[in-house]
Amino acid sequence: MFKSTMFKILSVILLTALWTASAEAQYKLKQGVAVPIPTGIFVDETDGITPIDNATVASIEFTWRQPYQTTTIESIIVNGAFADATAWTLAGTGTISGGTLNAVNESGLFATNTLPVSPCIQFVSYRVTYTISAYTDSTITVSLGGTAGTPRSSAATFSEEIVCGATGAITFAGGTNSTASIDNVIIIQKALRITAAASGTANDMILDEDGQYDLEMTAEQLSVRGPHVLCAVLTSTFVPLCHNFEVIATGSYGPEVDGNVSLVAPVIDAVEGIGTLIGTPVDTIALDIAGITADAVTIVPKNVEYVDFPILMRNTASPTTGVTGQTVTCTRSVAGAAFAAAGGGSAAGQIGSGYYKLTLSAADMSGNYVIVICTGTGTTATSQPYHQLIFTQRP
Repeated sequence: MFKSTMFKILSVILLTALWTASAEAQYKLKQGVAVPIPTGIFVDETDGITPIDNATVASIEFTWRQPYQTTTIESIIVNGAFADATAWTLAGTGTISGGTLNAVNESGLFATNTLPVSPCIQFVSYRVTYTISAYTDSTITVSLGGTAGTPRSSAATFSEEIVCGATGAITFAGGTNSTASIDNVIIIQKALRITAAASGTANDMILDEDGQYDLEMTAEQLSVRGPHVLCAVLTSTFVPLCHNFEVIATGSYGPEVDGNVSLVAPVIDAVEGIGTLIGTPVDTIALDIAGITADAVTIVPKNVEYVDFPILMRNTASPTTGVTGQTVTCTRSVAGAAFAAAGGGSAAGQIGSGYYKLTLSAADMSGNYVIVICTGTGTTATSQPYHQLIFTQRP
């Protein structure tokens, strides 16, 4: 028993060191494209050599670690302690007082927090923790991006994992005539738990050969770009194993990418995507856009009106926070020409959470590339200028 336990510990330490030392993902996957990925090889922990060919979906547990959306492991919600009403929009009977969020005889939505630190990301998993006190009747339900958690009907501290339904806000709602107080809301990104299936449904798991198993990942699970780690733990006497993956833009180019090469990436925020669009491998691109401080690179049709061009105005003092209530105007340079008013000189319309939109005319989009610069004025906060480089294609 001691030998077996020590072997498992040493194996985990060795594997961890190898994962840490390797900066390059073992596999690259296309964003939003379902594909089977390897999850082995699994070996017996007693000798560390013999392949395991009899694992079942009931005996294996998978976790899918997605990229952290913040620079530290912290709650993405602002004012979860309800020191005041900052960041919360109240509805119905919702009030904030005495350091709690309160509802009295509430039968619907009574509070929304737009998560100004960083909105929850669709298909990403989060652990939501909160405390209910002064409970008297019915249920209280928390939702994340439209995905509802478990209705709660008692005074206690609750913690649950919720996969964000759509990039957006957290809400609290009552059942029928609910009365309760809520405090200490914490939302932390967690690894997504994946339940393997035998066949015929999402996340099929099959034996390839000699302890190598393949797990079918869904398009939703591969929807977030960046480095990922898939870990598999067998519940009996097997050594746990992890693999590094990188999910890249659909239009990225390279023989190591799993799936067929495609040019359907409407938004490219890395130079490697541009290489695909001109049919050139990444390492031979002779493009230099270092002098352009663009927030993103976008590819859209040439000489065609760009409806609802998105703009994000960031707080100068806190760049992770969007600024609302701004008067946003934009100028554009078409293929290196002098800057002129964009969108006919109209102010951009506000969407929310610091986002605005402006329709660019066909004349604005008449060059092979367009540089757009937007500035905002207002009394709520000082915002950073927004820069974007747009490449066009013939419609």
